[in-house]
Amino acid sequence: MSSLVKRDELYKISPNPSLPKRGRSSFPFAKAGKTLNSPFGKGGLRGIFNNKGFTLIEMVMVITLLGIIGGIIALPLYQGTKGWFEATTREGITESGRIAIERMMREIRNTARTAANAPCITTATATSFVFGDDPANCASINFSRAGAVAPYTVQRNGVDLANDVNSLTFTYYDNTNVPTAVVANVRRVDIEIVSTQGGETMRKYSEVYLSNMKGYP
Repeated sequence: MSSLVKRDELYKISPNPSLPKRGRSSFPFAKAGKTLNSPFGKGGLRGIFNNKGFTLIEMVMVITLLGIIGGIIALPLYQGTKGWFEATTREGITESGRIAIERMMREIRNTARTAANAPCITTATATSFVFGDDPANCASINFSRAGAVAPYTVQRNGVDLANDVNSLTFTYYDNTNVPTAVVANVRRVDIEIVSTQGGETMRKYSEVYLSNMKGYP
């Protein structure tokens, strides 16, 4: 019987069945002289809602700082990207015009000489040059500008050599380097191509002497 009394003294019912004080166990039975901590911390449920968040001023400051940092980083990235696109565009129109100029120079240089000691040329205008590298056919090669309005294309016998061309100009000179419109007197041909793409304009120029007419007036 004494052991039962001691056990009852060790575990006794709380005399106050009302809600326990904040921070103490919500269980009605507790070990004598001991309290159990709340799983919500010292402040209980109220402690959870006492934690402060960001204020409006802090949020505005953070957004402002992020905007400044983003602007500092974005500027060099934009400049680098813009430079890359400009270089790519410039390279494209340069390569296109270079191929056309080199092709025309190589073939015009080999213009044949006829039996009358005249260049084998059929047509020589500002935008078209028709000639041949064989005296039997003086119309086998035709370099011309194609298209109703700019941008034009430069063609050889109907096949494109260069695109995005603003102008193609042939200028003809005699043996004294004087401009001429007489086909039989042509000894030099100047070629100019102006190309535009992506806001970039490129001018290509070259002059070609008819090698087979060297020494002939």
